[in-house]
Amino acid sequence: MSAKWSHACGFAIDKFDNSSKATVLETSFSKFSVPGLKAAVNMNQTYGAKASTTFPMEVSYSNDLLATSLSTQYPDFNAIKANVTLQADSLTVGTSVTYKGGAVTDYPLSLMYAGGDYAAAVEATEKLKTFTLLGSYNVNKQLTLAGKFGIPDGGNMSFVGKYKLNDEIGTVASAKFSAASKNLEVAVKATPVAKVDTGAALSFPIDNVGGYTYGFNFTLG
Repeated sequence: MSAKWSHACGFAIDKFDNSSKATVLETSFSKFSVPGLKAAVNMNQTYGAKASTTFPMEVSYSNDLLATSLSTQYPDFNAIKANVTLQADSLTVGTSVTYKGGAVTDYPLSLMYAGGDYAAAVEATEKLKTFTLLGSYNVNKQLTLAGKFGIPDGGNMSFVGKYKLNDEIGTVASAKFSAASKNLEVAVKATPVAKVDTGAALSFPIDNVGGYTYGFNFTLG
């Protein structure tokens, strides 16, 4: 069973899901005297041998330039997480701090630029020890290229290319290579008629081309 409900006063039940395994309740209040301020108190209850009940809580604030939040969980208050994002024109800067077990566990930092046909970002994690570079380029209306590269060891390196074959029936061909898995995947997706999705994919490891796998899908509705 699931439900949603809201009131003109600003209180809302954003989500209510109930099953034999768990109950999830998400509530929020948004009509404070400060525009953009919102508070949320949720409940996650699980049943069975490892039954537990927790109450995640979050206070957030946002405007045209700033978005920030502070979250924790009752009753243990074991972890506190703060997020801040600043955006100006095409540049976005974001960071978060997680305090857990009496110490700061991480403070990831991200910087992103998006303008025209280009987008680029750098993410620093593991207390600024690991960096991930991401980028995308719209070559034209049909072709889009994207890549990801990790520093210092080049981990998580991957490249993706997407090409629109036919806009009328939504046919898109894509190719993805992942250095971590040494795997290349080629796929084609199409929507020949409304609410009908079809596709086919071929995947094989670079060091064993003969060990390929393939799949087809058909989704209606």
